[in-house]
Amino acid sequence: MMKNNRKTKFIMIMSGVILVLIIFIAVYKGTGVTVFSKTPPDIYIRAGYNKVSGKGEHSNIKGSEAKEAILGTYSWSFMNTHIESDSDHPMNFEYKKSNIIYVEPGQKLTINTQKTKLSRKYNFTEQYISILKDKQEYKSEVLESKIERGNLYITVPSEPGEYVFMLVLNFKNRGTASYGFVVRAGMVYYDLAEISKYKTPYVGDHAKIGSIASLLPVPDKNFKQQYISLETSQRPYGLTIYYEAASDIEYKDEWPLTSTNGEIVSTLKMNALVAFSMIDNVDNITFAFRNSQSDGKLDRSKYESTFTFDRAEFEEQYGDLSILAENLELLQEILDGKKSAIKGLELYVWRNPDLTGNNNIYYTLLTGTDRNKTKSEVYNFNIATSELEDIKKDLSTYRSGTHLSVMHSMNIDKATMEKIGDELIDCLKNASMGIGGFDFETELDDDPPMPEFSDTEVEAARSVVEEYFRAVAAKDAEAILATMYPREHRTIDRVKSGNVQLYGDETRTLLTIDYFSQDRTRRNYRPGNLQITAESIIVFRVSFEIKYPLKDGKKVGGPWNEGVYEDWNMILIRDDENSPWLIYDQGY
Repeated sequence: MMKNNRKTKFIMIMSGVILVLIIFIAVYKGTGVTVFSKTPPDIYIRAGYNKVSGKGEHSNIKGSEAKEAILGTYSWSFMNTHIESDSDHPMNFEYKKSNIIYVEPGQKLTINTQKTKLSRKYNFTEQYISILKDKQEYKSEVLESKIERGNLYITVPSEPGEYVFMLVLNFKNRGTASYGFVVRAGMVYYDLAEISKYKTPYVGDHAKIGSIASLLPVPDKNFKQQYISLETSQRPYGLTIYYEAASDIEYKDEWPLTSTNGEIVSTLKMNALVAFSMIDNVDNITFAFRNSQSDGKLDRSKYESTFTFDRAEFEEQYGDLSILAENLELLQEILDGKKSAIKGLELYVWRNPDLTGNNNIYYTLLTGTDRNKTKSEVYNFNIATSELEDIKKDLSTYRSGTHLSVMHSMNIDKATMEKIGDELIDCLKNASMGIGGFDFETELDDDPPMPEFSDTEVEAARSVVEEYFRAVAAKDAEAILATMYPREHRTIDRVKSGNVQLYGDETRTLLTIDYFSQDRTRRNYRPGNLQITAESIIVFRVSFEIKYPLKDGKKVGGPWNEGVYEDWNMILIRDDENSPWLIYDQGY
């Protein structure tokens, strides 16, 4: 009897333990998770109503594996601490391959916090969704969105193109967070990282050439890539890539294919660019099509449509193509239509005391030789430099064949420009260079000018920036908050409790403060969900120095790196013309 009682008691205890484990696992992995970290969770985007795979990648379209959004501004509570973190608008984020998803127009996106099926899942609600195309809010159609079981479903626009998605999600009592990612709808996808693994100097390398051909996007879904042939006995060396019908369904579009098939030809041209970049000695590339399926053998007579591209034509436009194989980011920009050619460079050499506040010579290096740059581009302090050594270092990275066109403002004399020219030409290998005068005020086009502020308005805003740095140096929390645009949770009580940190042990010393009324940041920046226009945004570019003290003979550390920070944006806004300027954001 005692043994039975002990056995029963043991079974009851084990049942209780198992029940507790089940409840814990359900809470930990279920849609009602309450365990959060000190920052908002990452979110992942997939094409379609996709289930999360064990490997973290699942797709129903080439190139649409799970992608990760970039975390932006957030307001977050964790362990009795509240954190306010500001960022630039998602429109201005630097998106990489991991943040860009390729889908079909009108397709559904699935968004959640799970990278894999074993990842923790968090509940959230949708607070705000904005879709931008060409840096303008996309309003051509109403797009559906809904949340089910911890997943946010959003419909992609039906128009092909590149879109920036901005989401603001609410994680219950933890706070809100904004995210950004890029959707490319109906755009051709190139897996350049994978293609570049097969880069070869020789068109005769059959295995690598075959891999490159198979990885190039098929220009029309009715076809599939099947064979290649190589012409390597004598120059010109050639490569032919063969496409045949993907199924036995009759091809219903116009046949044979001709140059009037614009989308197909455009894709083939980009395919040729990629192939020329990856195969050093191929002279021409032909793409051949048949509208029927093969019987397992290559029969060249069946291929009625052919398109041939010559390497020389591409080098005429793009210069040394091997540069693109080494710079996949640049190649991707060309494929995306963001850059047209790299062969030419333009260097603007200018002096503008009214703009810079000094008589120094500045240099702005830009790609392309269309000589149609805007003042905003030439006078862009993000890329302009007063150090010629910086330009020489940049020029040394370009290969032979590059043409440098140098334009100088009329207030720089001939002797000075000849000296500059002598230093520049030594940096260009087998390159050509032309130098000419340029009337920047009459020959540079520009965006429509933004409204100018009065001297009184500028000085009022400038004094806020100066007061902010004075207050930081003095570790005066109340004075710092007085210079900043009011935000929820950013109060003096929270600063005193340590939940909000406005400064650390560093010494932050303001060195310079510059103002340019037509600063591009002012044109593009939008502060959160506030309805603020360029008339109520002002931007200063400042430089400041960070230093840390010694404690017990050791240097104290902190979130800043020691040194001088240059060209730092200080963005101030006001509610209306009668309201004071206050700092809303800062950073690069």
